Amino acid sequence: WGRGHDDASYYYSYLWTHQQSRRPINMDMYRRGFTIIELSLVIGVTAILFSVGSIIHLSAETSVQLSTSVDLFTSDAKQQQIKAMSGFTGSGTIADSQSIYFSQKTYTLFRGTAFNALDTENVQIPIDSSLILSTTFPDKILTFTKGSGEISGFQSGLDSVTIQNTVTATQKIIKFNKYGTIISIE
Repeated sequence: WGRGHDDASYYYSYLWTHQQSRRPINMDMYRRGFTIIELSLVIGVTAILFSVGSIIHLSAETSVQLSTSVDLFTSDAKQQQIKAMSGFTGSGTIADSQSIYFSQKTYTLFRGTAFNALDTENVQIPIDSSLILSTTFPDKILTFTKGSGEISGFQSGLDSVTIQNTVTATQKIIKFNKYGTIISIE
């Protein structure tokens, strides 16, 4: 004997496992498809992922709108101050102060100290529809004095511009000092 495989139990077990592996495949088991529980679970997980992604996208978009509007306004304010300091005349011949007039949905860059909505040199800047502007400056006008660039008639406490997102209620408050410098954006 010597080979170790000559006893009957080995052959019997071999035949038994070999026979089991040759059983016909039940095709009905593969044609069943997914159960309602499996489909519900996949749809539920997909819906949750979609809603979380939408919320993240919406909050990022509103944050970007507010930041972009703040950046644009601060750039325009600095530009108006530089025009006042450099003696910019526009289409006129005399250097004058440079100002910004505020309304809820726009701010207007203009030359001089008195706002005239009909002046063709005015540059009106709209802000995003989900944002509103407000200011504590008297008469809704921020004026940079010609030559020095200081804020005309500066009063502490009446020195800020607020840009607020009406959807998320977040806001940025831009504060100026008497020299026309932005001292904080909160």
